[in-house]
Amino acid sequence: MQRHRQTKVELILKLGEVSTDWKDEFAQTFVDYLTDFNIGESVTINDLKSLLEINFEAGITLFLYKVGHLKVELKLSTLNGYYEKNRDSQKRRSSSDQSS
Repeated sequence: MQRHRQTKVELILKLGEVSTDWKDEFAQTFVDYLTDFNIGESVTINDLKSLLEINFEAGITLFLYKVGHLKVELKLSTLNGYYEKNRDSQKRRSSSDQSS
């Protein structure tokens, strides 16, 4: 097989526009689910049932997405509480050390 050596300029001149969209059919369905379904703090069985009946794959993805966010929020609030509790106990220790 023969090879043809090309310069950068030749390559650039041959480049053309590629029209594409990051949203395939599943992504568009998922985005629609995000806007259409208002899932709050608590999810009922009926909420989950209606999510999964229309499009199971998009519904389960949205459910896992929401659960993931709840986990992160729970971890952050737990960490925040831990640091606040430790910060307060550090302040008490340092104030008792200074008074001695």
